[in-house]
Amino acid sequence: MVDEFPYQLPLHMVGSNIQHMTNPQIDLRKQEYKFKGKMENSDGDIVDYGKPLMNEEGINNTIGLLQSTVNQINIMGNLEKREIEQLMNYFSDGIIPDLMMGRKKYNMTYEGRHIVNTSSTLLVFHTMKRSHHGGDRAFWKGSVQEVNMKSETTSKGGSGILSKLNPWNKS
Repeated sequence: MVDEFPYQLPLHMVGSNIQHMTNPQIDLRKQEYKFKGKMENSDGDIVDYGKPLMNEEGINNTIGLLQSTVNQINIMGNLEKREIEQLMNYFSDGIIPDLMMGRKKYNMTYEGRHIVNTSSTLLVFHTMKRSHHGGDRAFWKGSVQEVNMKSETTSKGGSGILSKLNPWNKS
């Protein structure tokens, strides 16, 4: 489970997890499970928790549409508010007609359609917010610089003021 919760790792190990922490595959997988009426329990097993919200064709089409915006490129982007609004409109222009016209083909109830639309739109919105003004990019840039600075400081050894006061220091 550690690989799914890298936020708990010490700072010096976080830099190596940039790819993992910016990879939206876990979120997309959870969304797919929700559509299928399943969830991952604390043991990592996939269990049923309700009825599927739509059939496989609907799930594949919706996840495909989500993947066009919920991806590392957008997460590590540098988007302004206007660009986020445009991407949200683009996503809505794709998912709403698909769910409206495909409701019967996807074997969806009205409630299921609402849940799929809302949860998908929220996932896209939160993904876009991560890139607002370079959010994740700026975070990682700062984290990597901090890790580099800490490693440079510790690798220089005893050149600080306190090391001169150390009675066991032979330099």
